[in-house]
Amino acid sequence: MAVDQLEHGPLPEPCVALLVSGGHSSLLLVDDVTGRVRSLGATIDDAAGEAYDKVGAGSRHALPRLARPSTVPAASGNPAAIRFPRAKLHDGTSDFSFAGLKTAVARWVEARRDAGETVPVEDVAASFQEAVADSPDPQGGRRLP
Repeated sequence: MAVDQLEHGPLPEPCVALLVSGGHSSLLLVDDVTGRVRSLGATIDDAAGEAYDKVGAGSRHALPRLARPSTVPAASGNPAAIRFPRAKLHDGTSDFSFAGLKTAVARWVEARRDAGETVPVEDVAASFQEAVADSPDPQGGRRLP
């Protein structure tokens, strides 16, 4: 978050942040970047980073270079081209999972390939990244800013 502040200026206080890593993701309430940070929820199985890794891996369902969020294919794609599912909230808590998203991308790509269609890699990459970023607000199911 400090790097984001250096790049884009001060964050609103409080704000909500989605912390994404390879094995775990957390939804955080940040009252002050230099002070209090409170966990609102976390991944129960597949984290966002793990979904990036698995979708972008070398499997037959994969897309080239999708494992890195800043790759060229996603940057040139249309994030609204494909409506992939969003992270699922579980058991009335704010804990969530990206497992369904990962599976949905693999099935979508596989169906296009099986039908002999061209897979629009840039649009799939951008739509996948949009689905990761479009996580629900645990208080109201709204998109995070």
